[in-house]
Amino acid sequence: MARDPQSVIEPSEQGKRITKNLAVTTAGLVAAACLHFVILVLIARYLGVERYGQLSYVLAFVGVFEFVANAGLGQILVREIAVRAEGVRRVVGVTKSLMWALSLLTFAAIVVAVHLIGATPEIRLAMYLAAGGVIAVIHAAAYSAVFRAFEEMEVNAAAFVVEKVAFLVLVAAGIRLDGGLLAMCGAMFFAEVLLCAYYFVVLWRRHFRPRVYVDFRQWWVLLAESLPLGVSAIVRRISWQADILILATFGMTAAVGYFSAGHRLIQSLNLVPLTVAQVTFPAFSRLARGTPEDLRTALERAVKLILLLSFASAVTLAAAADRVVDVLYGSAFAPAAIPLAVMGVSLLFLFPSSLFMFIFTAMGIQRIFTLAALASLAVKVAVDVALIPFLGHIGASLGMLAGEAVLCVTASAVLASRTLRVPWVRLAWRPGLAALAMGTVLWAVRGTGLVLFVAGVLLGGALYASILLLLRAISPGEIAVIRSTIRPHLRSVSSQTE
Repeated sequence: MARDPQSVIEPSEQGKRITKNLAVTTAGLVAAACLHFVILVLIARYLGVERYGQLSYVLAFVGVFEFVANAGLGQILVREIAVRAEGVRRVVGVTKSLMWALSLLTFAAIVVAVHLIGATPEIRLAMYLAAGGVIAVIHAAAYSAVFRAFEEMEVNAAAFVVEKVAFLVLVAAGIRLDGGLLAMCGAMFFAEVLLCAYYFVVLWRRHFRPRVYVDFRQWWVLLAESLPLGVSAIVRRISWQADILILATFGMTAAVGYFSAGHRLIQSLNLVPLTVAQVTFPAFSRLARGTPEDLRTALERAVKLILLLSFASAVTLAAAADRVVDVLYGSAFAPAAIPLAVMGVSLLFLFPSSLFMFIFTAMGIQRIFTLAALASLAVKVAVDVALIPFLGHIGASLGMLAGEAVLCVTASAVLASRTLRVPWVRLAWRPGLAALAMGTVLWAVRGTGLVLFVAGVLLGGALYASILLLLRAISPGEIAVIRSTIRPHLRSVSSQTE
C-alpha cells in the first residue's frame, strides 16, 4: 500500500538536509529574483519597446546554442558525484575538458550563424558578447555541480546574489554612459565571467583546485549519458525561444517586446521549481537506485511542494497581470498584460515539468523526456504559426500554454507507466481551493491604487497560507522536519544574544 505524503513522516537527516538547503537556496533565490526584477525594469525602461525587442531577439538567438556546449553534462556530473563521490577530481577535470571542446565549437557555430543571417554590425557584436556570457555560465555550472552533489547549496545561493549584484552595477553603469544595446550585453558578459571566477575560487578553497584532464574514452562515456539530456535541453531552449523567433519572423517587433516583458518574468519564476529540483536531485539520484516505494514517496512530496508554489504564482499573474505590468514596466507595456495572464496559467504545467526533467535523469531515462519535449515543441510551434498572424503576442502566449500542458501530461503518463503515478487530484485540490480564494482578493483590488493593491496582495497571500494550514496541506511530519531543522539555528542565535 502506497504511503500518503500527507501522513506523518519521521524527520530524517536527509529531510533535514533538504529542508535546510531549500531554505538557504530560497533566501538566495528571493534576493537574486528581486535584483533580477530591478535589472529587467531598468533595461526595459532604458531601451524602450523596440530596442528591448532587439535585446530579446539577441538572447533568444544565442540561447538556442547554449545547451550545445553544455550537452547536459552538468546534471550528469551531479548524478555521478552524488552516487559515487570517489574520483570527483578526475570526473570534474574530464568534464571540464569536454566542455571546453564543445564551447569552442559552439562559439564558432554562432559566428557562422550570425554571418549567415546578415545581422547588422551592432547586433552581430551584441550576439558575440551574449555568446561569451553563455559560455561563461556553462563553465560556472560545472563548478556549481560539485556543490549541488555535495549538497552545499549555500555556495550556490551566494552565487545567485553575487552574479545579480554585479549585473545590476554594470547595467546601471551602462545606462549612465548611454551605451545602448551593446552596454547591456556587455554587462551580462562581465557578470557571468565574474560568476565563473567566484565558483572557481570557492571550489579551490573548500575542496580542491579544479584541473583539466583530457580523456577521450571518458569523453565518449559522458557524451553517451549526457547527449539525450543535452538534446532535451536544446529542445527546451528552442521551445523557450520559439515564440519570440516566430514573432520576429512575422516582423512583429513591438509584439516581441510585449511578449518578452511577460516571458522574462515567467523565466525568472521558473527558477523556483528548478531550485527545488536541483536541491532534491542528489537525493533522487540515490533513491532511484533503491526501492520504487521510497522514490514514489519522495516524488509525491516534491510534486506537492511544486504545486503549492505554482498555484500561488499562477493565480497572482492571472488575476493581476495588468497591475504587475504597469508597476514593473510602465504604461508603455500595457498590451503585455493579457499574454502575461495566459503565461501565468502555464505555470501550473511548467513548474511540475521542470521537476520531471530531473526525475527522468535520476532514473536514467532522460531519452524519454527528450521525446516528450519534442512533442511539446511541435505543439507549441503549430499553435504559434496558427495564431500569431491573427493574435500576435497573445497567440504566442497561447502557444506556450499548449506546449507546456502537453509536456506535463506526457511526462506524467510516462512516470505512471513506471509505477510512479502522481495523484494529481489528491495533491492539487488543497492549493487549488486556497488559490481560488487568493485570486478573488487579487481580482477585487486590481483596479485600486498602488497602496491598496499591495495591501490586497499581502492579504491574498496570508489567506492562501491560512487555508493551506487549515486544510493540512502541509502535514505534521513535514512541519516536524522543518522545526527539527531550524531549532538548532534558533538555539544558536538565542545563546549568542544572551
